[in-house]
Amino acid sequence: MNSKLALKRLSAADLTFFEWQFRHLGVGGQKSINLNADVFVDQLFPAIGEATRPSGRVPIDLWIFGPGSRPAINLQRKIIKGGSYKNWRLNGEFVTNPLDEPDRFNLLVPGDYAFFSFEGDVVPSSATVLFVASQSPQDGTLHGALAQFGLSGRDSMRALEESDISHLIAGAQLPENHPLASFVLTDELQEAAIGNSAAAERLLRRARAPAVSSDALRRAREQAEEIGRLGEELVAAYLERLARLGGISAFEWVSEINALHRWTSELSARVPRLNALM
Repeated sequence: MNSKLALKRLSAADLTFFEWQFRHLGVGGQKSINLNADVFVDQLFPAIGEATRPSGRVPIDLWIFGPGSRPAINLQRKIIKGGSYKNWRLNGEFVTNPLDEPDRFNLLVPGDYAFFSFEGDVVPSSATVLFVASQSPQDGTLHGALAQFGLSGRDSMRALEESDISHLIAGAQLPENHPLASFVLTDELQEAAIGNSAAAERLLRRARAPAVSSDALRRAREQAEEIGRLGEELVAAYLERLARLGGISAFEWVSEINALHRWTSELSARVPRLNALM
């Protein structure tokens, strides 16, 4: 899926993204979450400044999860870089507590965390954010595990790999349908993209995961096709070596002859002796 992943330790200023904290923390009028330039720009989107001139703003489709196992909220927000800002900011209207969850975000305090998953190549087109609160009983184990990253002060944000998140999921013994599991769907998305109905059903069962965009599905299909092609090339090279050594008399790479065959094509070999391949 090629999502760009990051973890952010939240400051009091970051929490002004939420209306309740803005009105109760008394830390100024930022109303946004800082996206540290050394991570968001230098590592994730190095061309964003050039690509967004002169406006310095990117509209995004935003999915918010947590704290705890709270369900998704989908909002339209923007990422901006004002002339006086050092960092880019996740900005827009206040995020308010839902009517049916009037204290949902009130649990968040400075030192809590946010996982980010950005979609997009040159600039982000959508983002999924999972908030992890120390005061949420459901977040306790995960929140404790995040101390290993040592995020603080100016180094409050870090780029992550899917393997980092997989290790966190395993170490904190999170359930399969935990929102954080939606950050590591590359393998299943690639399988679904090439027609694996079982993988598609597993994705659909992750009720808390945001909908998969057509762009993400296209990229997953392209990645799966590339992986399949490389696998065929590896097998073909092996069979060519066997043919040179006399282990087989010949082989046929079906999709190389006719591209209409599926990319998981047949690679059949004619074997002169049964024990030649044993």
